[in-house]
Amino acid sequence: LEPFIVDTIRELWNRHQPTGSAFSLYHGEVNEEDDGPVEVCVPTADGDKQLPAGDVAFTIATGDQCRFPEIIGAYDAVAGWVKESGRELAGSPREIYHSDPDAGEEARVEIAWPIR
Repeated sequence: LEPFIVDTIRELWNRHQPTGSAFSLYHGEVNEEDDGPVEVCVPTADGDKQLPAGDVAFTIATGDQCRFPEIIGAYDAVAGWVKESGRELAGSPREIYHSDPDAGEEARVEIAWPIR
C-alpha cells in the first residue's frame, strides 16, 4: 500500500499544482482480506471534488508511528476518543501527509476521521 500511495502522490504532484498537503481517503478496511478502496488526493484550486465540511477527530503520528502496523495505534486513539466523547465515527478516515520524505523530512501524518 505504501508504495502505491507514495507513487500516486508523486504522479499527482507532478501533474497538478497542489494547494496543500496530499492525503488519502480510506473508503474501506485495508488488511490481508480487504483492499479498501483507497483514494489518493492532492488539493488543487481547480479540483473536481470537494470534501464535505464537518467535525473531525484527529491526531498526529510522527516518525516510526507513521509506519504500518504502528499507525494503527493512531487510528485506535482517534476511535477511542470518539467513543469516550459520546460521538460516532461518520465517514472515511483520512491520512494527511504533512512532510516530504523526498526532502528528508521526518514523517508526520495526521489521522482525521469525520464524526457526528
